[in-house]
Parts: sequence; C-alpha cells; structure tokens
Amino acid sequence: MARRSGVFAGGVAALLMVAGVGAGTAGGAGTAAEAMIFAGNGADNFAPNPVHIKPGDSVRFVFDNPTMPHNVKSTSPNWSVDTDQIPNHPDLVQTFTAEGEYTFLCEVHAGTMYGTIIVSNTSPTVTPTTSPTQSPTASPTASPTVSATASPTATPVTPAATAVPTAVVPTPAPSSTPSDTKRPTVSSVKLTAVTHGVKARFKLSERSTVKVTVKRGSKTLKSVTSTQAAGTRTVTAKGSKVTRGKVTVEIRATDAAGNTSAQTKRSVSIRR
Repeated sequence: MARRSGVFAGGVAALLMVAGVGAGTAGGAGTAAEAMIFAGNGADNFAPNPVHIKPGDSVRFVFDNPTMPHNVKSTSPNWSVDTDQIPNHPDLVQTFTAEGEYTFLCEVHAGTMYGTIIVSNTSPTVTPTTSPTQSPTASPTASPTVSATASPTATPVTPAATAVPTAVVPTPAPSSTPSDTKRPTVSSVKLTAVTHGVKARFKLSERSTVKVTVKRGSKTLKSVTSTQAAGTRTVTAKGSKVTRGKVTVEIRATDAAGNTSAQTKRSVSIRR
C-alpha cells in the first residue's frame, strides 16, 4: 500500500493539530517526564502497554528493527498521527497535555501491535493481592468401643476392636520469598552527539528506572528519567542548554526493589 512521505520532515506536526497532543520538540525547561514505548523489539508488539503519564509529559516511540517495516497510527478520535510504514523507523516523540486515553496501532501488524497511552493526574491504582485464608485441619473423632452383652449360653463373646485414630499430618508453612538484593547493571554504553543533545545506547540487565544526565563540569544541562525493559536500549537527552563543546553523560539504573547500579560516565563532544 502506498504511503505518504515527509512525515518526519515536518509533517508529523501537521498531523497532530488535535487538542491535547503536540509533536515532541527538543529543549525547554520544566519537570515534564518522557516515557518510552519500544516497537517491534524482538516481537511484533508495543512495550510497555499501557503507558501511564501525566499531562505535559511526552512519549517517545523507539523503533529498533532495520529490516521489518513498522509505523504508528492513532485509533482514538482525541489525536491524529499516521507515519510511514518503513523499516529502521526514526524515533517519534509526542507530548500530551490533556487527560484521556489515546490508542494506536501499527498497520503492518495490526493484530498484535497496538497500545494505549493513559494521561491522568491520578496515579494508577495497584490492587493488592490477598493471601488465601488457611482452613484448620479437623482431627478425626474416634469411634466409641462397643461392649458385647454376654449370652446366657456358655459361648464366649469376642469384644469389638477399638478404632485407631488417623494421624494428622501438619500442613507445612509457606516458605518466604528471599528479598531482591542484586543490583542492575548498565554496560556496552555508546554515545552519539545529536543537535543540542546526546543519544545514549546501552545494555540493561533488568527492568529498571534509568536516569540519563548531561553535564558540563558540575552544572547539569539536561536530565531524562524513563522506565526501560531489560536488553539493549536507547535514551535521548536533548535541551537548549546542551550547546557545542565537551559534555559528560552519567547513567544510573534503579530496579523495582530499590537496588541502584554503579554510575556510568562517558564523555562526548557536541558539535551543533
């Protein structure tokens, strides 16, 4: 099927003129966060799904497949985006300012590649898992011994046997789950200078929250925090303060148990 070109040369912004959604831009101050959605990374799906963000936050669609074509097409009426179906698809960044649920899919793999972005000021509710109540094991009641009545004749009477109670086997207590004390690791770090920013590619040992900070000396120029799955991942940190010259990039990961990786530092020169 023929696709219209030019979506990533300025056309994305024209497709997104719907209330509450804007094309992502580099730079700017503020505390807005950026979530990551990975498209077709080892499977024909979007992960994670769904994604929860707050109004004013951005979502970056990352395509890491040089041979299989993918795209992003909105399926809910509250936003509009439709990119080209191409392999090695460039990153797509969207900023959401209005609360709501924004759905999308990949037209090439519509049966498996679809997702939802939930924009809300309310944090998602986590339903606690209740432990089953263990019923007590009832002890068997021994049958009473029945005494035989002697017959008037001289014939001896054999007494009835006494019932032997069945032994109760106690139910073992469930074993406790050992706590997670293993720290995540960040390795195979590769930095690429981009306009007013740095693209960091690295390998992550487990699902963690990753913070990428760009510094010049002791001054922080840009900081990006996002949740990443295990594997090879890419995070881009861009901002108007990231100008020409040598910068230091610090990467640190924290897993769900609160274990923090060793800080990884690399340097790169920004040329534009």
